[in-house]
Amino acid sequence: MTSVSGPSAAATGQSITVNGTVLNRGQARTAGNVTVGFYVSADTSITGVDTLIGTVTVAPINAGASVPVSLTAALNTSLKAGSYFIGFQLGALAPGEVEEIPRKLLKQQLGTDVS
Repeated sequence: MTSVSGPSAAATGQSITVNGTVLNRGQARTAGNVTVGFYVSADTSITGVDTLIGTVTVAPINAGASVPVSLTAALNTSLKAGSYFIGFQLGALAPGEVEEIPRKLLKQQLGTDVS
């Protein structure tokens, strides 16, 4: 991913839109579809214990090509109010798995629903 953007504030249960750009830095087209998972994390590491917001799957990407991705999904209502990071993972994380390559993160402030 070369960029990630999203709202600076949101409420639990609220739908948010997260945008990004996937870049294939390799020398060849990706072998298959590419899945991007967007996560909410209390820290700067995206791991299998973080909350998945949702995934986007794109068709194979040619070498050197970029593809924009966008996801609109509701934030889990079990999130407590506070500061969170929204990050991404290319491919899915198994529960408890730690991402070995640091990914770009966009800090988000999540509030509470107010009726």
